[in-house]
Amino acid sequence: MNDKMARILSILFLIPLSLIGQENNLSENLISKEFLTRKGGQELDIYLSRFSSKEPKNLKVINFLADAFYQELFYRGMESPKIEKKIKEEDPILEFSFSYGGLFGGPKKGYKSLIHHKRSVMGATRSRTLEELKSLDLISIYTYNESRSKLADSTIRNEVELLMFVKSKEEYFIKYNQYKSEELKFAQNLIELNLIDESTYQSIENSYSNLELKGKPAILSYSDQCQIINLHDFEPNPTTIYNHVFEVIKQLVPNFNYSDLQIILKELEEESDLVEQRLEVSFVANNKTYKNEFFHDFKRVRNFKEHHKNDLPNKISTKFHQGINKYLRDKGVSYRLHTINIKDSRSVYGQEKIGLIILNEEQSKELNQESYFLSDETFDNRFNTEGIEKILQDFESIGLFSHLTKEEFKEGRLLLESKDVNDFNDILFAFPKIIVSFDWETGNLKNPYQELTNQFGLASRGVFNPTNIKDNFEISFDNQNKVEYSFSFKNKTYSSYLDMQGDWLDPKFMAIIEKSLSENEIDGKFQFCYDNGQETGFIFLTQKQREFIESKYPDLIVKYE
Repeated sequence: MNDKMARILSILFLIPLSLIGQENNLSENLISKEFLTRKGGQELDIYLSRFSSKEPKNLKVINFLADAFYQELFYRGMESPKIEKKIKEEDPILEFSFSYGGLFGGPKKGYKSLIHHKRSVMGATRSRTLEELKSLDLISIYTYNESRSKLADSTIRNEVELLMFVKSKEEYFIKYNQYKSEELKFAQNLIELNLIDESTYQSIENSYSNLELKGKPAILSYSDQCQIINLHDFEPNPTTIYNHVFEVIKQLVPNFNYSDLQIILKELEEESDLVEQRLEVSFVANNKTYKNEFFHDFKRVRNFKEHHKNDLPNKISTKFHQGINKYLRDKGVSYRLHTINIKDSRSVYGQEKIGLIILNEEQSKELNQESYFLSDETFDNRFNTEGIEKILQDFESIGLFSHLTKEEFKEGRLLLESKDVNDFNDILFAFPKIIVSFDWETGNLKNPYQELTNQFGLASRGVFNPTNIKDNFEISFDNQNKVEYSFSFKNKTYSSYLDMQGDWLDPKFMAIIEKSLSENEIDGKFQFCYDNGQETGFIFLTQKQREFIESKYPDLIVKYE
């Protein structure tokens, strides 16, 4: 490779010149700079040998270093803290936390002693580490300058975070053309979805500045159906924020003339250091009040520690817009309001910006291909206000609520007014003693079978009333492989030795309950009706009730069998 070609490549791909043709010195340079131990240098050589010489080695080296530092962090933190104590504190140590796991496929998990004992992994040498990454030509001047800013404002707190950041930036520069091409392809797709036109696409294409990537939310904001709300300058005051958000929604949703917007903050009392905060947002539209209650935040009320001062309160929720979609369902329109999550340093959902976009079902399915990007919305207009009322009348007519008190039924109806309803189970879960829902990996390590047997009894509308329930789960948990389980029903005892599988329940307990119903010729069974990937749910139905539901609301049962 001649000098001219090397310089062209370095400009195009932002690969430091000193790395072109000088790969053999990398490990020795890192050892002499006290980045790596001799063992670390050997592992780096092995790691680099896996890749083609055409691939940019600076990114591979940073990739290796990030994983090596990451694993050294846990080695020193848990097994050998004395290493860090001997290192001179060149930078003040800032508080941080990590969960364990390899990052980028560098050295194998469990490797240790790859990082030099004079190099900190907990932040004491982070400034020098950046300077030496630059002096070794492992990073570009763009990455160096951005990293310095992150160190200055304490966004980067230690060497691991530094290497993770420079890795992402170098990858950004090297793959910039690829990423930009993908963004423009995304914009082209918006034309096909009728979200933008050709002239808007040209505006997007012509608006890129040097090395700029816009991101999908910014590209979507070119559509008349989308708005990005910047919350950075807002104090975390729900009343102020949601009043502003609703005014933006008014610009997006045709003829959305709402009034009497109310934002009520509720705090649930718990015996904990944290109190759950919930918000109820209500408004009036078309002479009807729409309510929506959702999780807002946790507030610490006791046992404050120094680092808790950095816990910023939430500004906005991803569920606040469901009242709007209730309104849209009632209008019978084909579109829904979606939220666009714009991740920041706090979470994938983000608290500094949020996107709002109106989409029809086709547009929603096409755009919602990426986790955490777009909210999931239902386009099933059966669950509008009128539809829910008709479903309740039908369920009541076949006796599904016959065992509830007037107060229990009234409270369930009130709960439905502020609940997001997307399917039949959402309706039934508003009422007690209808669906028995539980996780097969139980949190009750004392008497889970007894607890669930009682719940099945309550949900059976009085036809299954077990007594003398025996469950020695707690006794068996640590030292036995069987759980003795039994109950009495109709003057007969039903019993079995269930398998003890740690905190996992044995499905055979359900078979015992079904056996007791069958042997006593009880009209009804517990039907499998709910599965969210973690919990399953069962509803008790007589033969006539099942026939009615299968004919009119087959979604409730059949799709889960």
